[in-house]
Amino acid sequence: MASKGYKCASCSKQIRENSSSLSCVNCKNWFHKKCSDLSDEKFKNIAAESKKKGQTNWRCSGCLSEGSIVESDDEDGMDVDVSSSPTNEIFLLKMEQMFEKYLAPFREKVDKIESDIASIKSELSKNTEQNKINTENYRKLEKRVKIAEEKLSSFHDNSSDPDNTIYEINGRKRRETEVIVFNVQESEKSVGTDRRQDDYEKIAAIIPDELSEIVKNFKLRRLGRPATGKTRPLLIKTPSVTEARTLLKIKPTNETNIVFKPNLTQAQLSHLNTTF
Repeated sequence: MASKGYKCASCSKQIRENSSSLSCVNCKNWFHKKCSDLSDEKFKNIAAESKKKGQTNWRCSGCLSEGSIVESDDEDGMDVDVSSSPTNEIFLLKMEQMFEKYLAPFREKVDKIESDIASIKSELSKNTEQNKINTENYRKLEKRVKIAEEKLSSFHDNSSDPDNTIYEINGRKRRETEVIVFNVQESEKSVGTDRRQDDYEKIAAIIPDELSEIVKNFKLRRLGRPATGKTRPLLIKTPSVTEARTLLKIKPTNETNIVFKPNLTQAQLSHLNTTF
């Protein structure tokens, strides 16, 4: 209990005799109970300690905060902003320290987990891309296997019958002296001999001068029936394999799209189709 004449160090009002109040063990200033920021239970505990020991160890908020000052325009000191109280500032500081002590390691673990997740996502992305490449490679291999199987099947089909094999060999032998020319414009003349003569002249104009003399030894004929708007290929039968190979080397320089190609058997064409 404060003696007469003491004023509350917090609100500066006179502390009435027998009113609930207590003094700071450090600065010796007196405070109203309501100005001490103490709960009823805490105040009762300090009062019991004072009766037992004759003194208290209570320190005011100013001494606890090492000289912090709280200034207010409220003379009654009743409606104080709790968040600006020195006691609460100490409490918040301690809470912050506690969070740093106990939550910092947890934050590090969370960061580590997030880093691991990012790493896993990166690996999954790489694996997905690799799977796409593997799938494409598998499709290419599957296509090659299919082609190989078709070649093998064709080989078995042709080799199973000796007559077919002999027929194929003879056909290839016969066609070695033949060349097919594509995109040679057809003559519009009505007489067959005149149209054939035009074909001779057109072939003679295409091939090199040193070969022009051998054109007369060629046998020419159009393949297929005439069709409006279509140019039939021209088959050239040469006297020898050497002349046929010479023709195949010719690459016309004009813009007629004329092409010289060998006369292949059906088996050879099928083989080319499965290869390419």
